[in-house]
Amino acid sequence: MKSDLSAFFDSLGLKFEIRERTKRENYAHPARGGDVFLNGAKIGTLAVLHPKFAPAEGAVIVFFELDLPPVVAATKKTEKKYAKISPFPRVRRDLSLILPEKVLISEVESVARESSPILREIELFDEFFDEKKFGAGRKNLAFHLEFQSENHTLTDEEIDENFQKIVHGTKSRFGSELRSEFDSRQKK
Repeated sequence: MKSDLSAFFDSLGLKFEIRERTKRENYAHPARGGDVFLNGAKIGTLAVLHPKFAPAEGAVIVFFELDLPPVVAATKKTEKKYAKISPFPRVRRDLSLILPEKVLISEVESVARESSPILREIELFDEFFDEKKFGAGRKNLAFHLEFQSENHTLTDEEIDENFQKIVHGTKSRFGSELRSEFDSRQKK
């Protein structure tokens, strides 16, 4: 659902943020969701329906609500900018992190973008909760990362360096741990 919101705002040339919710509706999951902000103002909510309201046991329903007048007003103030498409290939890597449950996906994405100037795309593809495996209050988030340069083909060293910058950034900000390191430690 977040990728749908991203596509919607990208098509309008707008940048949005998802932050921790300030008020939780009783029909929303207490720990899975956030408030949607545009230009510093709250304009909506993205959340998972509380399990007690799910139509079937184990069903996961994601929803969002947006106040559209601020979105329409913001589109009138933006101008479309076009960038030349890079002729150099993108390189894809996957990143799987063990993090505190309260850390928002958007926070991880922000740190990743701040950490690497060649990161072009970051997309969540898995969110996994397992208290027995990761411990109470922790979760696993897995992302597809795409790196690309505008002026040359990236080397493995450049990609590895930028990948490690992202790992270090999330570790120092949230206390995250690479899933592969976590799994190796658990086997010992």
